[in-house]
Parts: sequence; C-alpha cells; structure tokens
Amino acid sequence: MEKHHKYASILYEVKQIEFQIRSVKEDINSLKQEMEILRLEQKWGIDSAGNRTVPTAEDQAVELSQKLVDYPFLVEDTVKALRLKKIDLQSDLKELVKRSSDVELSFS
Repeated sequence: MEKHHKYASILYEVKQIEFQIRSVKEDINSLKQEMEILRLEQKWGIDSAGNRTVPTAEDQAVELSQKLVDYPFLVEDTVKALRLKKIDLQSDLKELVKRSSDVELSFS
C-alpha cells in the first residue's frame, strides 16, 4: 500500500510539473506574439493606441518632392534609393507570405 501512495505522489508531482511546463510554454508563446506586434508597430510606424509614429507615405512623398525641387542633382540617388526600398519591401512581403503559410500549416 505504501508503494502505491509513493507512486501516486510521484505521479501527482509529475502532473503538476507538466502543468507548469504547459503554462510556461503558453506564456512564452504569448510573449512572442507581443514581441512580434511591437516589432511590427515599430517597423510600420503605428503604436498600440493607433497613433502614427512616422510620417505617412503621402507626407514623405511631399517632403521628397520638395527636396528634389530644391536639390535636382539628387534625382539619381533618390531613384536608386527608391529602387532599393522597393526591393526591401518585396523581400519583407515574401517573408510575411511565408510566415502566413507557415501559420496556416500549423493550424491544419
């Protein structure tokens, strides 16, 4: 009978530890999601309250146009920078599409 109680006690402790492990894993996943949200907010310029932290694309375009009017010799450099930005955005899009398909597969 004592072996049975000892076994039951050990089994109970194992179940408690397994529960704690599941809880910690859930906390880690939750924190990962929060970190991803913060990273995206920082990257795209909108904070959690919905306020814009960087100028809009329209504002940036107006500023860029004004600078090109003021400094026409920068047109070539600007076009090159815009092409590089386009490549970066396309790369980001591919990464997001890949992550999206990975998430869809994990829910399947």
